[in-house]
Amino acid sequence: MSWLDEVEKRLAARPVRRITHLEPLRQAGVLVPLLVASGELWVVLTRRVESRPEHAGRIAFPGGAAKP
Repeated sequence: MSWLDEVEKRLAARPVRRITHLEPLRQAGVLVPLLVASGELWVVLTRRVESRPEHAGRIAFPGGAAKP
């Protein structure tokens, strides 16, 4: 099975979740970088810096709030 087939299979197995709350949401972007190494599929994550007041040190997808 190719890595693309594996991604499609895993995504198809997840239920679709819809946002049902009505409070305003801010625009944001998320990058989900995929890496194939030694025949295995990996997702690249980042660790948030400790100097930020929000979510310091947490593991996250690269990306963030959209700025004008």
